[in-house]
Amino acid sequence: LFHRAILMSGSALSSWAEVQDGISVTARLARALNCSLPSDLRDQHPETIVCLRNLSAQTLVNAPLPKYKFASLFGPSVDGVVVTADYRIRLARELKDRNLSVILGVTEGDAYPELTQHQATEGLNMKERNRIFRTFVRNSYDHHLQEIYLAMCKEYTDWGNPSHHPIEVRDLAVEALSDGGFVAPMTRTAAVLSQRADTYVYVYAHHDADHQYCNEFPVSQYSPNPYTGSSSCQFSNPNQFPSPTNCGGGSLSLQRSSGTSAPQRSATLNRSGGPNSPPAQVIPRGGLSWLKGDLARAGSIAE
Repeated sequence: LFHRAILMSGSALSSWAEVQDGISVTARLARALNCSLPSDLRDQHPETIVCLRNLSAQTLVNAPLPKYKFASLFGPSVDGVVVTADYRIRLARELKDRNLSVILGVTEGDAYPELTQHQATEGLNMKERNRIFRTFVRNSYDHHLQEIYLAMCKEYTDWGNPSHHPIEVRDLAVEALSDGGFVAPMTRTAAVLSQRADTYVYVYAHHDADHQYCNEFPVSQYSPNPYTGSSSCQFSNPNQFPSPTNCGGGSLSLQRSSGTSAPQRSATLNRSGGPNSPPAQVIPRGGLSWLKGDLARAGSIAE
């Protein structure tokens, strides 16, 4: 059915893309909207399902439910029928013999929307950072929670700078949350896809040589900072869409190129199955040919 795909800062392998406890969320939703529930939630509950289905989508979305950071209340869940427990393993098998081309990637600050306006502009102290890390680990993982939390604190602390400036703490915290919530799932997805499909990977970095982030990008209502998500950045200011730099082994780093835009790359993917211009056309000045990613061995990076 689909032969071209662009995955921006997310995939089915992201922990937040799946509702972890669908029955519990359904029960809370039913109570909030006065739908009947069976005494044992493990039983079949057709009356509850009928009640919820008769409500409008707006009513469901606006239901007064507690929201948990780094977790989704609405979305697909493993039900054993539509989504099976082994869907991650089946992904590569389902893509066999498919003529598929995929572009996928992340930005440098995908986790920024998890911060408040004050945290994004003024930074974080170590206590705030640790609290965010603990919440992320608790809501994203099932096992070895303490080990993961301690590893995050160790790897994303600048031990050479004991002052722990709030802006530096903020930047490292966002890097940690972006790596865990976006980069690692993207890498795993790319590793699977590259075995079955033409796969192109990008990292969108919209800052100058001095690491000053561009103020010309519009700040969306979801992102209280100069960073915005992949689609809003790349398509709202297309001339800033970076051109790939070939780094060998299919690992791609992206740099600016005013001659290559996101819409151009996307249109070329849809037309010819790849983001590069057809051979008969000249690659725009400053642009580079985007090599296919060979990420079959990249799974270890994401573990």
